[in-house]
Amino acid sequence: MLVRTNDNLRLKFEHPPALSAGVNVFPVASTSFAGEVARTSRGAIDNGFAAAKHLGFYERIHRNDARMEPIQKLMAVPMRAGQFSFAVVEVGRRGATAAEAGPDFAPSDLGRLAEVCEAVAPTLSRLRPRIT
Repeated sequence: MLVRTNDNLRLKFEHPPALSAGVNVFPVASTSFAGEVARTSRGAIDNGFAAAKHLGFYERIHRNDARMEPIQKLMAVPMRAGQFSFAVVEVGRRGATAAEAGPDFAPSDLGRLAEVCEAVAPTLSRLRPRIT
């Protein structure tokens, strides 16, 4: 999960903990996948994410099972308080290949993620940390 900083101009990883350590902040205005979701306040799917230009740094963060496989597929939705998008939740599928990463994300998957985020957003927006 990426949360907007207090100036609302940047996104910072807050979860998982391995990504929240250190700076890990980038402008909302960047051409990043999460930045686009935050700017437009619309969910998105990229089942060809591994081939898209992106910062590979985050893929080198170890998962619990210590494998460093590339993110092949990614979907994200905004967390909103009213019309304001205060965070972005990303769900990725990793694997050595796209086939190994599992099935493509479908619009119904994005819809389910959006429903969950919509349900918890009011509570999470009140707990939003102050990020500078």
